[in-house]
Amino acid sequence: MKSIRRKAEAGQTRVRIADYTAERVVIDVETDFDGYLFLSDAYYPGWHATIDGAPTTIYRADVMFRAVFVPAGVHEIVYTYDPFAQ
Repeated sequence: MKSIRRKAEAGQTRVRIADYTAERVVIDVETDFDGYLFLSDAYYPGWHATIDGAPTTIYRADVMFRAVFVPAGVHEIVYTYDPFAQ
């Protein structure tokens, strides 16, 4: 997969999609500032997310998409779809 680089006023951000399947998305992020990782995939009940293995909130972004808050640093974000998990 191709890495995406974006230069921002506060520093740099690198995002790499490490794995993308129908029920699991793994994204590596390296950023110099806090922000939100926005996916243009549909927000739908049953999706869960972790940052570095710790559960995190998935926010509804722009009405129908999903996003997670990502603090500055190097992180692995994992989205998994499991409609039966609490």
